[in-house]
Amino acid sequence: MKLLLTMVFDQLFGGPLQSIETPSPITITPLPISAQSSLLTTNDEIRLVSWNLLATPYVRSPSRESEEDGLERCKQQIAYLSSTNANSTNHLVGIIGLQEFWCTNVTYTKLWKEFALKNGYTLHILPRVNGKADGCAMLLHS
Repeated sequence: MKLLLTMVFDQLFGGPLQSIETPSPITITPLPISAQSSLLTTNDEIRLVSWNLLATPYVRSPSRESEEDGLERCKQQIAYLSSTNANSTNHLVGIIGLQEFWCTNVTYTKLWKEFALKNGYTLHILPRVNGKADGCAMLLHS
């Protein structure tokens, strides 16, 4: 049975299961914010956003996206989240999960760090393994 499962995984995922070491996540501590801001809303609910950002190295519509276009799209995504928080009195998004976070691009990462610091979030970034350009990021409102 174990051999059959291993063969199925090999077919689905292109190779045998491997134990990997992952790099430590990058953590940015936010600037102090007022005591009125909280992860919890007035109804003791946690607001969560999960977003696949589509890392620029993988975007093909109809051709590969340029770095400049990817950074412009990043600015638009950050502006959207900023406006969502600004328009939601006492209902800040408490947790933001980001997939395909383009962590190998210094400017891209800097834009998200600035968003985190400005809006009272702690930013955690975990790069993907095997030299991939992206990873996951999580922003937690303090």
